[in-house]
Amino acid sequence: MALFPEGAEIHAASQDFKETKTLLEQLTREIMEAHSSPDPNAYDIIRRWCTADFMMENSSLHECVVPFADNLETHLQNVDVLKVKNPGLRLNVSNVAAILDDYTREITVWYTSGASGGPDSEWNSNRESVGVLHWRRRTSEDNTATCWECYRHSCIRGGADLDNMI
Repeated sequence: MALFPEGAEIHAASQDFKETKTLLEQLTREIMEAHSSPDPNAYDIIRRWCTADFMMENSSLHECVVPFADNLETHLQNVDVLKVKNPGLRLNVSNVAAILDDYTREITVWYTSGASGGPDSEWNSNRESVGVLHWRRRTSEDNTATCWECYRHSCIRGGADLDNMI
């Protein structure tokens, strides 16, 4: 397996945090919104930036609308099931903020999201959910380039009954 996934953007290892923060916040927004896009090519950005062993985890007391998955393909299959049951589903991401962990050198990108197009009793409420995408940096052997990859999504959703959706 190549160090950097095909199509991944390579960045200078000295790239400053402000530039990286902006990049990962934008990618997080695009990745999350791609989950509900009707475009058949929408998953391309997810496959480009998320690792094969990407994990979807539920980090709240309430069930997340997308179940746990321990790899990217299972996660995308779970999203497909949700989209079949809710064809009008659209995820709207806002309040995106990247935080650098100085110790691990990983970045967590927090966001809030609302949704529309699902069952009236669920999606058309004013509930927001919180989610976190976890990013880590892979560095080339000569330390001249890095590639950011998303390896985990933590769902910390708001309360509501999802029985109509899942």
